[in-house]
Order: sequence, then structure tokens, then C-alpha cells
Amino acid sequence: MSVHRITHILTGIYCILVPMSCNTLKDHPGVSENISESKRRGVYISEYYTDNNPYIINDSLRLHIKSAWIEKSWAYPENNYDTRILPGYQLIIDVEEQDLIGYGRTWMIGIDGNKYFRSCRNNCLMSDCELILQGKTTWYVQQGRRLDTLSSKTIIGEFSLIKKD
Repeated sequence: MSVHRITHILTGIYCILVPMSCNTLKDHPGVSENISESKRRGVYISEYYTDNNPYIINDSLRLHIKSAWIEKSWAYPENNYDTRILPGYQLIIDVEEQDLIGYGRTWMIGIDGNKYFRSCRNNCLMSDCELILQGKTTWYVQQGRRLDTLSSKTIIGEFSLIKKD
């Protein structure tokens, strides 16, 4: 048997066995894909909405909010279908993918490192929270992405979410 054939067989065996025995997401923080997954994982807290949908921030920014919810922070344990609860909460907002063009480069929701949204998928924003948000919560929207406290920021609007009762 040739060395090339043996290498080919061993590569095939490796590709079959390694994914079954290796969890690459283990201990990585998780973000639920939707409210249903959040409920299935036992991390769902509550849902949020906006007064207007699409939410218009200025003349050029519109967010079509598909859903928004807060859940307990969590990570993947050994089995990807299980959930390991972490301290704190995370607010997730599902939007249309085209709404996030330039997000994190030319504009962002939040003006400091403690209260801002980062991308979590092509159509998702998330923010860490220490407490469950009550009532209406508002964030400034800035041009650019400066989160340090020393930089001056250009505020181009506000973004608000309201907790559903």
C-alpha cells in the first residue's frame, strides 16, 4: 500500500473521529439564536420591544427589530445542547442583516465600555447587563466606535427598548 493511500485513509479516519470526540465550543459564552432556544436552555427572562418598528435613529439608520429579549448569561458545557449558567445577563436584539452595515465601524449603540452593543451574528446585537432592565431603557448612538471615557463622541441619536409586561 502506498504512503499516499495510507495518508488518505488516516485523514479520513481523523475527520470522522475528531469531531465526535472534540467539543470546540466547550466553555465558550453562548447566545441563544432566538427566544425559543433561550426558553429551551432555561435562560430566558423577558422580551422587549420598541415604540416604532423600524426604529429610526437618524435619516440613514433604521433597525427592523425582529425580536429582543434578555437572558441569563451562559456558556457551552461538554454537550453543546446543555447550558452552563454564568453570572449576569445579556440583552439580544435580532434585526435585519442589512440594518447592521457599518455597525462597529461607522456607528454604534452605546458610548462607553459598560453599556454598549456588539455584534453577535450577521443579524444580531447584544449587550451585557448586570441587572434585568425594567421599563424603558435608552442608549446613545454614536458616530464611530469610541468607548473610552476620554474621547469626545458625536451623538447621532438614541435607541430605546421597553420591557414587555
